[in-house]
Parts: sequence; structure tokens; C-alpha cells
Amino acid sequence: MFMIPMFCKSWLAVVFCIILSCASVQAQVVNDDIENRLVLNMNEPIGSNTINSTVQWKCLNQDLTRSCVKFHNDQWFEFSVEEGGEYFINVSGQECKDIWGVQVLIFTGEPCVPKTYELVTCYSDGNKDDIFIRLPALSPGVKYLLNVDGYLHDLCSFAIELSDTPKGLPVAEPEMTEVEVRMNLRVAEITWEIPEDMGNELNGYEIWKRTGEQFELRAQLPHERNAMGDSRLRYLLIDTLFTDQADYRVVASGQSKRLLVGNVTARIDKIALAEAPENNITLNLDFRNGDPILIELWDADEDRLLTTNRFTFDAAKNGSVTYRIMRFREEGVHFFKVMIRNERTGKGTLQFFEK
Repeated sequence: MFMIPMFCKSWLAVVFCIILSCASVQAQVVNDDIENRLVLNMNEPIGSNTINSTVQWKCLNQDLTRSCVKFHNDQWFEFSVEEGGEYFINVSGQECKDIWGVQVLIFTGEPCVPKTYELVTCYSDGNKDDIFIRLPALSPGVKYLLNVDGYLHDLCSFAIELSDTPKGLPVAEPEMTEVEVRMNLRVAEITWEIPEDMGNELNGYEIWKRTGEQFELRAQLPHERNAMGDSRLRYLLIDTLFTDQADYRVVASGQSKRLLVGNVTARIDKIALAEAPENNITLNLDFRNGDPILIELWDADEDRLLTTNRFTFDAAKNGSVTYRIMRFREEGVHFFKVMIRNERTGKGTLQFFEK
């Protein structure tokens, strides 16, 4: 009997984790050797994994890859196209032991004759998102070699596909335009304006958001046109941050295209957020100088004491007292009770605040 690792979060991941748990007895994938490389046929994804894969150093040209790829557990594929056009390598369904995912290297040349290799493209970004790699113009009939490796020794299952249709998030793509963000406390206004000459090619936009390991689809907006057929060029998404920051990626789609509009990171201003009226309770006090004062802040719903403050009243210093309550609000407290008592006279008052 074996234990399922904690990183297994889905049925696909559980299956992969069972594989990982048995990795010591599992054979390598057949295409661990370049002589047994698998052929990628158009629009036919192949599932694989990097478990127990090794590095065939004699078949690699590290001067070619430079710092793009660090080899750890690679495997080999081959593909060719019958005619020119736009093609993509789609990588999907990455379930990994760590957060890094796989890296992809594509080149031409004689298999295992490194001096003949010519680099086509290299992708190494360290994530587990579903992605597509746009290929430069391919020559019909030429056989291309493709090497997949687990980034920073990561162990991953994945699917890889040669396709004429991009799927997933674009990577290693130029940004179409600048995506901007304006913050109002926790509210992010994400805006972008597309070039006028792109208007006729687009049908809509996907806005992806990342606060953890992977991007998740946050929203979809249609590409709008007026009655004359003219495109609306500027777009806006309003979103709320429940973490200190979030990465946004805007992807445009249309006519079998997927284009990177741009990326932006939204960060909350912690000082401005802490000073916002809803995150503060201000008390105006009227006592004699020297009076001993007790103030208690309570969760009114749970009748739970949150904080206590004792001090000697000084009108110049304590005429107004402010309590920062953001951390309590983040814990779900929104109804507050404040007890103010003069410990010299024993008299006190209660005030209630809803925040």
C-alpha cells in the first residue's frame, strides 16, 4: 500500500501520483532514446510523462540552447508538415510534482549529430498552464526534432500536439499592446486598446488571472462593432483582488487565431487600504486630563473581545483615537461593539459600528 502525495488535487493528478508512487518500478518512456522518438501527427495529441527519463547527452548541443534549457529528464519527438502555413505545438494537461512544468526545444538536423543542429525555437518559462508555442515558418517535408524536459527536475505528465490550431495560453509571443491597471483599494480596472488595423481579425478576448501556480480564466468579453462595422478599440474589465497581487494576461481570439494582447500585474496599496474609512473606527473622546480610560473592541456578532486599550487621558493626545480593523474584517468581522469606560468614575458607553 502507498500514500497519495499531498499535491494530487484532481483525478488526473491522482492517477499521475499513483504513477509517481510506483516510479521506482516503472520503465522509462520508450522515447527516452532519440532512436525511439515518437512521431507527432497533425492534430493528434500524445500523452507522456518525464518519470525516470534520463538525458542523452551525446545527442544534445548545449551551445545551441545556451541558457534556455537545463536538461534533467528529457525525451524525444519528431514531426514534419506537408505544406507551408502557421503551426503550433500545444502542451496541455500538465500534472506535476512541483510547480515548474515542462520545457520544449525544437531544432533541425541529423538525429544525435549535434554539430548539424539548427535551433528553431526554445520555450522554458516554468509553469504548468496549458500553452501553445507558435512555430516559425516550417519547410514542408523537413523533419524537426522536438525535445521535452522537466523544468528544474520536475516530474510531469502532459499531452503534446502538433496542430494548425492554437490551444491554451500564448507564450514567447510579442504583446499586441500595453495592458494597464488602475487600483482603487482592492478593485482593479484592467484596460487595453487594440491597434485599429487588428479590429477586423478579432472576435473576443479572454482575461486570465493568476494568484497561485497557474492562470485561470477570469472573464470573456466580445469584440464589439457598431452598426457601421467599426470596431470598438478600448476595453475594460473590473476585478477584485483578495490577495496582495495578481497577474493578468489578455488573449485575443478570432478566425482560428489566438494572440497575446498583453500582461499586467495588479498590486494593492497596503497603506491606502489600511487607511480606507471602512478599515478604521475613529472615536472622539471627551474626558478630563488624567482620567484612566479603558476601551474594548468587540466582535458584536460573536460577543468576542478583539482588543483592549488602557491609557491615561490627555486631550492633546487622545481626543481622537483610531483603531485599524482591516485584519478583523478580513477574518469576517463586520459588526463591531466598542465599550468606553472611565475607570475613575466607573461610567461607560457603548457604540456600534458596521463596516
